[in-house]
Amino acid sequence: MTTVLTLEPLDFNVVGNTMLHNLRGEPVEGNAVVQVMYPASFASNTIPKGVAVLDMLLKKIPGEKLVFGHSQGAQVASRWLREHSHDFDAPPENLLSFLLIGNPLRKYGGFIIGKPEVGGMIGLPTPNDTQYEVTDVKMQYDGWADVPDQSTFFANWNASIGRGDRHCFGYRDATLSDPNRKVCKENTTTYVMLPGKPLLKLVPQKIIEEAYNRPECDFNEG
Repeated sequence: MTTVLTLEPLDFNVVGNTMLHNLRGEPVEGNAVVQVMYPASFASNTIPKGVAVLDMLLKKIPGEKLVFGHSQGAQVASRWLREHSHDFDAPPENLLSFLLIGNPLRKYGGFIIGKPEVGGMIGLPTPNDTQYEVTDVKMQYDGWADVPDQSTFFANWNASIGRGDRHCFGYRDATLSDPNRKVCKENTTTYVMLPGKPLLKLVPQKIIEEAYNRPECDFNEG
């Protein structure tokens, strides 16, 4: 049995473990679940605290483990990969993997890359070349993980709407088995984009898509 360590988005831990419901609950089904308790807030220590608790649990819990993080939770996982993946006592690569959704530090499309994270550290892309397998999933037009490459009025407006509803709730009914998903692998990271309709109902999707150049989707379809 795999132990799934869940990392909440910025929700102040007031609504329980939302990760149980994302991706239709498929990542946690039949597995043991451990919620990584960290502030999940605007507190300056929220990400470092999350990294510390995650590190402790990863090195304490035996057996196969999956880190499942959403939004700020994905930022916590990203920083752990950057700071601890090469620790002498880090878990073996065959016993640890990562599943990130709505990742603001996604190499392709992450909104916070180059901007201050909560706490002030400038956001860096989630490492994609550690020894650990990472699956980085975004919903199309989730404005935290699917930022337009060109700044156009309609694309920016659409992405700003997507930073709300789609980012917060779109992953609940999404599934990794979506036949229209876009998939590619770069080093040890598999990038997945799940299709979604634009949030601006009266603007043709073609106009919005002209602002995007998603290199991860040019490799292949899965």
